[in-house]
Amino acid sequence: MSLPLTGIIGLKDMQNFNDATDLTAGDVTVELSVRKGILETEVPCEPLPVSPNIPFSTSRGLRFGVITFLLLLSAYFGSIFFQGPLLPLAFLAPKLFRWCIDWTMASWLLFSEFLIVKVAGVRVRHFGDDFLPHSPDGASLLLLNHRTQLDWLFAWGLGAPVQRMKIILKESLAKFPGVGWAMQCASFIFIRRQIATDQSRIDTLISYLLNSGAGCEAANKPGFGTIMSAALQFMVAAVEIEILKFDDFTALDFPNEYSLHFAPASLLIFPEGTNLCSTSLARSNQFARKANLPYVAYTLHPRCTGFVYLVTLLGRHRLSAIYDVTVAYPDHIPFPEIDVFAGKVPQEVHYHVRRISASELPWDCPDGASGDLDERLAGWLRAQWMAKEAFLKEYYARPVEERRFKHEVQGQSQAFQRDTITDQLHPTLLGLANAIFWFISLIVFTYYLYISWIVFSFAVLVQITFVYLSIFSGGINFWASKQLGGPLLTGPVRSLSERS
Repeated sequence: MSLPLTGIIGLKDMQNFNDATDLTAGDVTVELSVRKGILETEVPCEPLPVSPNIPFSTSRGLRFGVITFLLLLSAYFGSIFFQGPLLPLAFLAPKLFRWCIDWTMASWLLFSEFLIVKVAGVRVRHFGDDFLPHSPDGASLLLLNHRTQLDWLFAWGLGAPVQRMKIILKESLAKFPGVGWAMQCASFIFIRRQIATDQSRIDTLISYLLNSGAGCEAANKPGFGTIMSAALQFMVAAVEIEILKFDDFTALDFPNEYSLHFAPASLLIFPEGTNLCSTSLARSNQFARKANLPYVAYTLHPRCTGFVYLVTLLGRHRLSAIYDVTVAYPDHIPFPEIDVFAGKVPQEVHYHVRRISASELPWDCPDGASGDLDERLAGWLRAQWMAKEAFLKEYYARPVEERRFKHEVQGQSQAFQRDTITDQLHPTLLGLANAIFWFISLIVFTYYLYISWIVFSFAVLVQITFVYLSIFSGGINFWASKQLGGPLLTGPVRSLSERS
């Protein structure tokens, strides 16, 4: 798919803009009149659009409160009782540990999608391009604008491709009991937003994800086929059909095919660094004034250092694609986020996906200098974000009932099926069974924690282990990476002044 811009716009190019430039985002082409590097004549004071003041809804607020409680409780119990017992595998069978942890996360995220869509009543729509599989030793980047602090939560409604991605997050989030431990086990990457100190942890964890291979090697272990075949004998036909639906070959191959579709080093990043609000917008436009860049109102100017480092670290032969994803809220923007507990929850969330082949990045530098490549990649990212700004401006200019991107796709959800006639979502047997499994698990764990000192002692021991690894080993993910070993990717050394 060709780039949606007439050319690669670097920082120096932006500073010298005097003419109108055509930018295309997805299927929308807009003309930005840029004079002296300024998109608007006045600095926007508040993010756009201004969300309508919808009435409170006690029932929807209670539902979202219940969902939040269930997500936090299930993450807490899941990290202790599902991921905790797997810790010995990290040094006994490191790749099997990685595969098992990924499957616990896949199950929990499937449960999260079920709660968001079925209980909260939020319809997540996918427009544009599909997510495509790539080689197990490859990598992909998903770039998402950060409109609210709930963007990542709703993004899980896009299905398995996003649910299998590793998110790059603020370091402080790793300290949350339950959720933070689970994300550490899943090898999410936590950063301090200072590339000189972040690059070592990025190098280590991306190398770990790549060295872990396809992750689903357990499907090839002796006895796995026998276990699966025996299990299938006791499955009713409907369950087997449900499994086959997600597999091109046989039900026995389902776990392997599912894992191979999404390589272990698929990363979700927020180049803007923080969510859009009046404070962050003021800082972004203050930077724009100093750098002679266009003012923005629907996005923030991206921080390019982290993106550039990831691209150069992975390289053109390992990086297969970049997914430029734009999130938009057609009816209500959940900000401040606390309003969701008052029932101010969006009816729909729209995600537009644009797949860009890594070969379309500006890899080639005339003189081969690393600095030139960095500047080109930074300029490329800024250009995508200016197109995204224009794309969102055009989207929100429409009446609420007409706010849609073009080319809605079926998506790759395993929790729901879309009825193409009625446009309704119906739970799949897999999604329903997974949700029932989690509800029963929460009841069982709560009961046995109350009546059994053995279960209670085990839970305390696992939590002590998680806290110890978090403090003295740099995190559960770092500890696991040391057990696996393997070649270490290293990127160019960055200065302390650069922010990721």
